[in-house]
Amino acid sequence: MGDASATSPLIADPLTGPMYLVDNPGGLPKLVVKLSGLISQQLEASSALVNGRVVTTFTGLPATPVTRFVLNIAGGQNGLFTVGNELCAPRTIDGTFSAHTARRPR
Repeated sequence: MGDASATSPLIADPLTGPMYLVDNPGGLPKLVVKLSGLISQQLEASSALVNGRVVTTFTGLPATPVTRFVLNIAGGQNGLFTVGNELCAPRTIDGTFSAHTARRPR
């Protein structure tokens, strides 16, 4: 359904790889990101409906500093998501990040 990349100051080149939706019996599909490069890492996220929105949470992430994380979601007629209103309307996607130490970015 797309691809992802993660940049860390500890690894010379970004880790990159595909992103998939996988079956999750009894719940919404899980999001899986398979990153590779100097090391390989599979990230899994669960999704839930919260106040009418889909909230996707990655848990069990490695304790590695990440300075940039990009998810490129495939769109278009065969994509998972389509635009149903004007592109200049208020944003509908946001994100929050917290560290293992519970610190939040400034």
